[in-house]
Amino acid sequence: MPPRQEFPTGRLEGAPSVDIGWHFGEPVAGNRNNVKCKLYDKVIKG
Repeated sequence: MPPRQEFPTGRLEGAPSVDIGWHFGEPVAGNRNNVKCKLYDKVIKG
């Protein structure tokens, strides 16, 4: 089993909260309900 990757617990720049999910997505400028996935470069609405 590969070693578990550790993530910092502080707030990421531009992230609206300290939620770990912001390591994998970033807010879309101009629309606070959309998030852009950092892994697949896809915009998720909701």
